[in-house]
Amino acid sequence: MKNFGTIFFFLFVVIAGILIMGCTQTGRSSPTTQTAVSPALVRSDNLSAEQKYSFDEANSSLGSLIFSEEIALPEGTTPDRHIQYIAGTGIDEAASANSWSFVISHNNFTSLVVYDHRGTTIQDWLPVNGSEEIVFDTIIQPAALFKQDQSIIFNGTTSGTEVTELSLSKGMYTLTVPVSGKTRILIFDAETGALIRSND
Repeated sequence: MKNFGTIFFFLFVVIAGILIMGCTQTGRSSPTTQTAVSPALVRSDNLSAEQKYSFDEANSSLGSLIFSEEIALPEGTTPDRHIQYIAGTGIDEAASANSWSFVISHNNFTSLVVYDHRGTTIQDWLPVNGSEEIVFDTIIQPAALFKQDQSIIFNGTTSGTEVTELSLSKGMYTLTVPVSGKTRILIFDAETGALIRSND
């Protein structure tokens, strides 16, 4: 009986250990976000989240990115990349933002690339349905758009006003501007910068 009790206790400990390990493994999830490893892209984590970055700075950082499937490409090969969507948050009158985001299709993959005070991060993403490739040579850049349409965007004043969201997709800029408790939505032609419509 004593031996039986010892064996029973031993089996109990083993089974309990397996169950605990199984629960631990089941609850573990793989991270979907990876930080770009290029030292040139990594900034100090103690920078303020209110730090502003120009679109040119964020866009230039894309040239230093290497997606995992591009590592094996022969030297000098141009990666097959297409920008489908661009967004900015916390944008001031100079069109500098707290963060810039790019949805990029590359080969058979799609990634969300975010440029902000944490550096540059890459995350797996879903393709943007019905999107058109954004070709920078054919559109007005955010800084030029803000300069050209400053009086429309900021309603005649830049004091204390900030564009909370900017998006570029399907040939149009969409801006969200809160003013005096009201949310203004402005849509501009991405090629000419002309105002298409607003909710004013």
